[in-house]
Amino acid sequence: MVKFTHDQISPHIIRIIEPGVYCYLVKGTEKALLIDTGWGIGDLRGYAEYLLQGLPYTVAVSHCHVDHVNGAGLFDEVYMSEKDWFMYDAEYDLQHRKNDLKMFGRNYPEMADIVMADFNCKRTDPFLPLHDGDVFDLGGVHVRAVSVPGHTAGMTMFLIEEDRIMFYGDGCTKHTFMFTNGALSIREYLAGLRYLKTYDDCYDTVIRSHNIYTQPKHILDENIELCELILADQDARRQTVTAGTVCYEAALTDEKGQRIDGKTANLYYTDANL
Repeated sequence: MVKFTHDQISPHIIRIIEPGVYCYLVKGTEKALLIDTGWGIGDLRGYAEYLLQGLPYTVAVSHCHVDHVNGAGLFDEVYMSEKDWFMYDAEYDLQHRKNDLKMFGRNYPEMADIVMADFNCKRTDPFLPLHDGDVFDLGGVHVRAVSVPGHTAGMTMFLIEEDRIMFYGDGCTKHTFMFTNGALSIREYLAGLRYLKTYDDCYDTVIRSHNIYTQPKHILDENIELCELILADQDARRQTVTAGTVCYEAALTDEKGQRIDGKTANLYYTDANL
């Protein structure tokens, strides 16, 4: 069974670590917010409540993908953008979850032999709607929802205002996936990134959901540039296989997956995104 660990990454933020993905607890003086619910394997609720020591909390999900939403059934109230609600049944499908665990969790021995009993029950209560600009007042700490559609239609980032930290999640990363379930067009994604750019003066640090948990802010500018190149038919558009999917990479990379021009970000997409 999956075991959780954690670390404190800012005065108000705890990163909860499970194999292949991170959730975040943001604590104020009056309550807390849990961002994302992971794979849905193991007792995330019990672990979060152990860390909170009686502090009340609510839950918000950044987007409806298997490794972020499938622990939602453990919690009483969960916020998520209505634009992603339609995806939940497909993302909760047992075989789909096993396939994703095999792909993304292949480096974690404890996830090798997942069976039905290892999964939390499916959520039966409806999600609560999460909108752009919604603010969670935690007591001395405010967390603002920032809608950045692209990776999914309902992709939501979270600005922890007092810590000047923005949770990007999967919405804008070193390797942004645009071939996954629910992804929008490159043009729609570019519009979302330009909206995110208006928050530039509000944060100094970016946190994410996978691998190295922080990333530089210039990832945003590089993803904007890649979108513009794709739309102008001037990107590399080299066919590759990423996470088991045949797709295009927007910038050329070497055998280690690093961009050969020295920049950092890359974007992976298919013809369906054009």
